[in-house]
Amino acid sequence: WLGRERALRVSWGLHLVAIGMLFVACSSLVLGTGFASWRGWLLPLPFLGVAIALLYMEQRWAEDVNLAFFKTNVWVGFAVLLMVLAARLGNGGF
Repeated sequence: WLGRERALRVSWGLHLVAIGMLFVACSSLVLGTGFASWRGWLLPLPFLGVAIALLYMEQRWAEDVNLAFFKTNVWVGFAVLLMVLAARLGNGGF
């Protein structure tokens, strides 16, 4: 009922919210330990960047729904998992 253009705009808005929440999650993982070292910030940033890039590419590949919304989201999930693990590892382990 939204139509293609409006649906893509809504999707992009939700992806922007997701990017913001990923940054908040990364920050809380780093600062939540009470010990924020340079490794705590440096280790998860590449994975945060990969997740953001994949969310952006998902919008660009919107024509191919199977690629954009099913296959790409699997890789976004792995990037987020690695971001969490890297943040935990950088701040004293698990």
